[in-house]
Amino acid sequence: MLYSSIPEKHEFFAKLLERCVSEIVHAVCRDDIEALLMIGAPARGEATIVETPTGFHSLSDIDLICVAKPSTDRSELRLRVGPLMARLNEELAADCAGVDMSFKTHVHLTSPYPLISNYELARSPVCLYGDDSILSSIATVAADEILIADALRFVHNRCFEQLLARPLPEAVPADFSAALSLLYKTTKLALDLVTAFLFARRNTPLGYEARVRLFTDDYLKRDEFAPLAASLEPFLDDLPVWAAFKTSGDLERLVSHFGTSADAEALHVLAVDLWYKYVPYAETLWKSVLGSTLDTDTSRLALPAIAKRFGQLESLPKSIVRTLRMLKPAAAPKGLLSPVGIVRRSFFASPLALAYLTALIMFFGYSENADHEWTRRAIVRYAPFSLPARFRAMNEQEREDALMQKLILFHQAMLLGRHVKED
Repeated sequence: MLYSSIPEKHEFFAKLLERCVSEIVHAVCRDDIEALLMIGAPARGEATIVETPTGFHSLSDIDLICVAKPSTDRSELRLRVGPLMARLNEELAADCAGVDMSFKTHVHLTSPYPLISNYELARSPVCLYGDDSILSSIATVAADEILIADALRFVHNRCFEQLLARPLPEAVPADFSAALSLLYKTTKLALDLVTAFLFARRNTPLGYEARVRLFTDDYLKRDEFAPLAASLEPFLDDLPVWAAFKTSGDLERLVSHFGTSADAEALHVLAVDLWYKYVPYAETLWKSVLGSTLDTDTSRLALPAIAKRFGQLESLPKSIVRTLRMLKPAAAPKGLLSPVGIVRRSFFASPLALAYLTALIMFFGYSENADHEWTRRAIVRYAPFSLPARFRAMNEQEREDALMQKLILFHQAMLLGRHVKED
């Protein structure tokens, strides 16, 4: 199995995996698990491994699935492995973006929900430990079974991650690895926006380069997408470069394309510049996928009008029930969610949509044409979480910091299902 088409990079990544597998298997009882799988870009031979002044660094994380036996208590297994994963991530920070592990059973793999994540999971998983016959039992998800709304959620997740990576204007020049990490997040944003567009049309090739070609040389050549092509024109030449960088870590081609050098300071300047330049690109494709979800043209709508469209994604009774369920004491960290204005917020949309929309409002607030005053009012009015007692008395920077911390916590607790607590 090749994790990279370049032998030296393959060997580097294989050693990282060997260490992870050895420590994880040692930490868990072998009788509790059936297999340890790896999914994602490295499993497809597309690991983004870049050569830095101090050696190789994998911008792709190590995404693992621990397949637990039916009799195993997965909650207890998570608690047992949790400290190990935290230590591994700390120790491997200089070599890779991180290690993440989810816990599933054989049933989860053989009867997956029709989600983009499960479609991608089944493409090319690798068995690192245990019974590799489990690979043949993983059920595939057909692209035409996936709801278009899941493509919208896919866009939201990526925009949210991009928001969290926002470089502050006064930030000092980053080191080489930090600059690369920011560039990589913009790479994922660009490519996953294309992927979401294709999923919304139920036509998604396997590789990133094939997806980019289909998007630019087919869909955007069609008359119906002429306005979209015109809006994206400044960014289209970048897409093949992002695809090459994502699948092979081709930094030389990337810096050459953008007319800069590969030293740390130049990469930092480029990464910050591209973060802000790609905000309108993200907004354009977000509107396109939202329009596909709602079966309407949202390309010319301003954010206030689009916000109202989110109310169509879920019925009022379902929204209220979902909101009340999330407000149960055991459902979220103490003080995270706000019970105030429950019907108003439910009518606006589901809590899931509220969280994502809040994040997107903040994200697109950095575009030149944003209505910043409306953005601030909308966040305060519709945020599904409680705000600090002195929020209205804070200055603009303090409000932004407070909102960001709440968004991060909400995303981790309610959307990723992680056990977190407020400071």
